Parts: sequence; structure tokens; C-alpha cells
Amino acid sequence: MKNLKKIAMILAAMAMAMTAFTACGGETTEPESVAEVETEAETEAETEAETEAETEPETEAETEAADAFTLMDVDSSMIKTGLYATGENGEEIVFSIFNHDDVDYCSLMMFNADSSNFVICGAYDAATETDEDGIAWTKLTFTDVYSGTDSVIGFAEADGECYILDQLGNAYEAEYLSAEDTVTYMASAIVVSDEIANGSDAEAPAEEEGSDEFTLLDVDASMVDTGLYATGANNEEIVLTLFTKDGAKYCSLMMFAADGSNDVICGEYAAATETDENGIDWTMLTFKDVYTDEDCVVGFAEADGECYILDLAGNSYEAKYLTADETTTYMAAAVVVAAETEE
Repeated sequence: MKNLKKIAMILAAMAMAMTAFTACGGETTEPESVAEVETEAETEAETEAETEAETEPETEAETEAADAFTLMDVDSSMIKTGLYATGENGEEIVFSIFNHDDVDYCSLMMFNADSSNFVICGAYDAATETDEDGIAWTKLTFTDVYSGTDSVIGFAEADGECYILDQLGNAYEAEYLSAEDTVTYMASAIVVSDEIANGSDAEAPAEEEGSDEFTLLDVDASMVDTGLYATGANNEEIVLTLFTKDGAKYCSLMMFAADGSNDVICGEYAAATETDENGIDWTMLTFKDVYTDEDCVVGFAEADGECYILDLAGNSYEAKYLTADETTTYMAAAVVVAAETEE
């Protein structure tokens, strides 16, 4: 994505198992305990002190490489902890701890209802503080890599619940995210941050002429009519979306492959019903893809309490419904990967 030139962008893991997108079950990343975080921090400090005297100062190239680090470098294998919470005004808060090049980092992302967001991140020092309620908080002190300001955030577990502490000292009851879902939120946060920093939409794949520069990044939760999610035999992930834009009905199909690549098609559709040999009524969506100008047909169906997605090749997948917010987050992630693939 050309607008993010000040940081090297590597989106190595967009295999997003949506079983716990907003922490609704499924595989999760268990947080490190307070003792583990403190021990790691102390060990790292001792190691750094011992190594400092033995090693030469970083070269200019090494310093520049360190400065080039971005959350887009993070893949799911690096995630140690991912926590998700919602605030009183509908904002979404995502806290993460991850290891990059043997350095432990933390990040805090806040997604607001107006589609703006807030992102801070840095290599941290950990300490434990117990509040008046007897909750032992792991406090992480760091310098934000984006603004250069010092920040303190934290997390805690108590009575089977977990919590996030933001940079202003506000606490939120939280849920665990899987490593894959944590990475997905990071990617979406960078997309929005780039839009804000550049005063315009983040660069996306070229659209069909006459589309008035419409991209999937224009779609917000209020436009989503239907969102469906499925996984394939090779661990690919499939997201089908129906949404309304300026009174017109659109659909999009996104397929995320296990190797981090993806495929996105989208267009204004005409719908028809077809019944297959098993008696399942499929809603078939015919449209011209705005990216390639090719004619496409995808579909979805409900039968016996189950729902399904039909892809371009006629393959069907047992699916589940996504919330509107989950759907738009997937869309943002898909546009990021597609744009970087075209670079």
C-alpha cells in the first residue's frame, strides 16, 4: 500500500479463524501471568545489560530496520495475548502482547463508532500493581512508536474475568481473542490510521471506471445486509457479504488462503432462486466484478437450520452468520491484502 511508505508492510498471516472474532468461543490465546511477564522483562533487562558491553553499537542500517517496524509485520505466530472489549459508547478496544525479533511489544487499539481509531504500540517494561479492589494489574510502560509519547496500559485477571486498562486509566471487562483474530484487528487499525494520516482513503485496488472511486473501505456496518463466513478443506476462509450503497445492492466474495494471499470480487448484483438436486433453494447473485470486469455468479442458501456459501467455481461451504461489524472488519483486511499484492 503506497501510502504507508514510512514503515515496511508485511501482512504474513491473514488466516483468520473466526470462531472467536469477538471472543465468542473457539481457540484463544491464553494471557501470560503477571509473574511470567515480570520474569521475562527482568530476564531481558539482565541479558541486555550483559550483552551491551560485548556487542558493537547498531549500524545505521540496523537502526533504520528497527524504525521500519509496524504492526503490519506481526503475524499470528508472534501473538502472546489478545484481548477484546467494548466501551459504553460502542467503541471497541483491542489489547495485544506479541514478540517481534525477540523483543516483547504491546499494542492498544480503540475503534470508535464514527469509524475513527486510536493506535499505540511499543516495547514495554512490565510491573505489577494491586488496586483497591485487590486486582493485580500487569502494567506495561512503553514509548509509542508512532508518536514518541510515553504510555502505560495494562491487563488483569480476577475471579475468572479478564480486563483491559487503557492509556487513560479506564478499565474494561474483556474477552480473549485468538491469535488470528488479533492480527486481523491490527490490520484494520492500520488501514484506518493510514486514512486519517493521509486525509483520504487508504489506497485500494483500482475500481471500474464510473464507480466514483467506490471501494469496500467505504462500506460501514450500517450498510451490511448479510455477512456469511465459512472455511474450506484447505483452511481457506470465505466471506460473502451483501450490502447496500446509495440505494444499489452489492455483493462481495472474499477468499483468504492459508498462505496469506486472497481474492476479492465485488459488484452490483441481480438475484434469482435456483433449487438444486437436494431440494435446497439457492439465492444466486449475478454481477460484473468491479475489479476485473468479468461476469460472476456466487450464492448462498439456508436449509434445515444451516446456511451455506456458493463460490465462483460452484463449490459450496457450510457457513455461519457474521455480525455487521465483523463483516466490515473482514472487508478492510481483504482490501489491505489485495492492495499489497498488487504493489
